[in-house]
Amino acid sequence: MTNTITADQARKLADLVATVRPAWAVSAITTALWQVRTHPLHRIAAAAIRAADDPDIHTPAGIAWMDRPHWRPEATRSEDIPSWHDRYADTTPAAPATIRAIRARKDAS
Repeated sequence: MTNTITADQARKLADLVATVRPAWAVSAITTALWQVRTHPLHRIAAAAIRAADDPDIHTPAGIAWMDRPHWRPEATRSEDIPSWHDRYADTTPAAPATIRAIRARKDAS
């Protein structure tokens, strides 16, 4: 399910982005966010905050520049992962047939 941004969410997110980049007008940030409204909300929020933090982007219009690094997710660094995180929690569980095949190969060796 894609959770796209609403006008109210765009205004609230613009307020947040303006705290990262106070020189940008909230109305201009809202306009830029509205241009990318068809993208998932979490991607818009992350990209907007990264754009505001990028000194090479001089205006809020840069938020909508899809070819820029702020639209590409950052690589997760090992120090960003909490020690309690289960690294297998996000993996897809194996089907029973796959498990049986792995066990059969192990038993055969």
